[in-house]
Amino acid sequence: MAINMEELQDALEDAQYVNAINVCDGVRPIKSWPIPTDDDLNKWRRKLKQKWEQSKDKDSWNEPFEFLWVLSSSVGFFIFSSYLKEEVGEYLEINFVEEVLRWRKASGYNRKVLLKKIISRYLLPRPIDPETNEIRVPSMVLIDEHHLKLKFVGIIFTGEDLKNLIKLNINPNSEVSCIGLEGKARDDIFATIRSRKSRKEDDAGKLEEKAEVNTKAEEKEREEQQNAAKNSESDGKHVVSSDSVQNRNMMEEHTASVSKEDTNLSVVSAKEENNKPDTHATKTNSNPVESDISAKAASSIHVTSSAFSEEDSIVETERLSSLYLQGDDLFNVAIQIILERIRVKHWNNFVNGGTTHWPRLLKLLWNRDQPVVHEDFFPMRVLGRGGFGLVTACKRAVTGKLYAMKTMKKKRIKYKKSLHLALNERAVLAAIHSPFVISLKYAFQSKSDVYLVMDLMTGGDLSFHLNQKGRFSKEECQYYAARIMLGLQALHDRKYVYRDLKPENCLLSDDGRVRLTDLGLATKVTRKLSGAAGTRGYWAPEMLKKDENGRRLRYNQCVDWFSFGCVIAEMISGSNPFRTEAALKFGRRALGKNSTKEKAVDNATMDMNPAFDKDIFDESAADICRQLINKDPNLRLGANGCKEIMCHSWFDEIDWEMVISDRQKPPFIPLRDINAASQSEIGNFERTGEKLEEKDIKAYEGWEWVNPNVFAEEVIEMLIHERENGPLTPILDFPSCCCTVI
Repeated sequence: MAINMEELQDALEDAQYVNAINVCDGVRPIKSWPIPTDDDLNKWRRKLKQKWEQSKDKDSWNEPFEFLWVLSSSVGFFIFSSYLKEEVGEYLEINFVEEVLRWRKASGYNRKVLLKKIISRYLLPRPIDPETNEIRVPSMVLIDEHHLKLKFVGIIFTGEDLKNLIKLNINPNSEVSCIGLEGKARDDIFATIRSRKSRKEDDAGKLEEKAEVNTKAEEKEREEQQNAAKNSESDGKHVVSSDSVQNRNMMEEHTASVSKEDTNLSVVSAKEENNKPDTHATKTNSNPVESDISAKAASSIHVTSSAFSEEDSIVETERLSSLYLQGDDLFNVAIQIILERIRVKHWNNFVNGGTTHWPRLLKLLWNRDQPVVHEDFFPMRVLGRGGFGLVTACKRAVTGKLYAMKTMKKKRIKYKKSLHLALNERAVLAAIHSPFVISLKYAFQSKSDVYLVMDLMTGGDLSFHLNQKGRFSKEECQYYAARIMLGLQALHDRKYVYRDLKPENCLLSDDGRVRLTDLGLATKVTRKLSGAAGTRGYWAPEMLKKDENGRRLRYNQCVDWFSFGCVIAEMISGSNPFRTEAALKFGRRALGKNSTKEKAVDNATMDMNPAFDKDIFDESAADICRQLINKDPNLRLGANGCKEIMCHSWFDEIDWEMVISDRQKPPFIPLRDINAASQSEIGNFERTGEKLEEKDIKAYEGWEWVNPNVFAEEVIEMLIHERENGPLTPILDFPSCCCTVI
């Protein structure tokens, strides 16, 4: 019996691929990280130091291998944080920093949740334990609720720092935007605060003088009014001037302000507090500057102003979160001081204390700066073919992370005269960062090929699943449409038009999330943009029409919303409205029976208004489709951006905050099978007779690119897996199952 080598290769690829995407024990690297020699590390360190020293703008970035340089790297921050928690047992300070940074990156509902968590955990007086009469979990920061300023009187501040902060009445309405506080920056912060306090005291003095003058004038006015009242028999009313009222109000406001600032919160030692019989009934009328700041205050804080109950905390958290929600600079000064204390206490031991964290961090960062090459990836299965080469599922050898690698042969690109398309796709992919669009991770090249390494979407495309199901449910249609729309808007926000929206270009991940792919036809919108691009039946009419002089019409991003309407209609009904039998009949009737199918589709796109079956389309579904496929781009739904589409009644059931934050659970989870064609269906490319010249090689200068987040994503995933499951053992010298010849 003859062996079909093509079928055998398919079987081997499928087995390897399925095994890889079904791993439930985390990442599985193929080989170990390269280990640099001491000489390699020294050369790398000297190079980075030299680059920093020769920089014309040193202040714009941190000195290599120092505290802030390490923390500015996600991997560095993760390893240093792990050191504090695992080796030192310090959690509170670094957890506060982590949660603030996480909050700053969040948006929508998730941002509100994180802010409430920070306020409740770190900023409010905690409920007091009735047995010990102490705060159950000490807060780092307490809030002056009258002035809505942060009061740094928590456990992280002791000695001179705490004294200075209380004396200076720190207000983080900060002019300083840096994340750390070192040396001169530290002095500048306190100088700024002193200056602000000095101005405040001057203003207060002037206000008191003015208030004193106003008081005398007011007393004089009051005497005159009393005399006038006595002399008035017909009217016993007092007449009070508006100026007098204004002066009195201003004085009262100033008095309340000073009183509130001076008596807000006091920090006392545990010993002093325990000696007081009724601490929480005591009025806080002492000045914080006069409080005894002892070392014990750092570990046990008592709030003498009031005892917060659980109920009080919930109410106060809600109130403060609504006030602070928009303030990204809310925690600036707190972060600066906290990091400075961490640096003083722990940085030297982290670097010179003999732990494994610092050497490992250096080796990882050295690897980060090494060039990416084809040998860094292990091929598993051919997924499909593009215009210039194959798309293959692959694994990053040292981390085990799965990706899709698009290989494009330089000779074939030259043969098809499509250099600009290849370069454009690489540029667009690198420019777009959205959870609704395929993300580029690596771009590199060899002598014969250029490579794009992207997210691997193992769930198949919408066209595949639509053919399987016939039609999608309403929930599926709305979910997929919402994500597709946000993907289009991400492109539009960067002034790109997609031009190739169709179900085949909407890929599902293993958990059912859909993302746009194949950005080869995406282009910047210009005043001269014209001409059809994409797939027939999804083209907007303005791509096909010509003006009175026979020239193609200009168009913009609105063409994508027309395609979007076609895709929604196709998901609901199972067929594109301009590729149905009714559409073909319409086109042929207008053009004649001998017209081609392609011309008939084009004619229907330009002139036909599709009918939407009431048995399939409800009123809102039919309406959104009609508005999106409006022939006039100026009247088309989406002409003013995606917000007007989001407001359509068809999307009433969508929770946009959940979708935008990428937390909406997909309505459908694809099976873990092979949602890709076999090698025999994919086929291979014929060899071309093209020869690469020097200018062809130079055309790809600057092709190399690495996503700034990809290294951290891979390494942190690996480190978390190791922390939970132990060290990873690479499968050394694992043979490739693929032997495709192109």
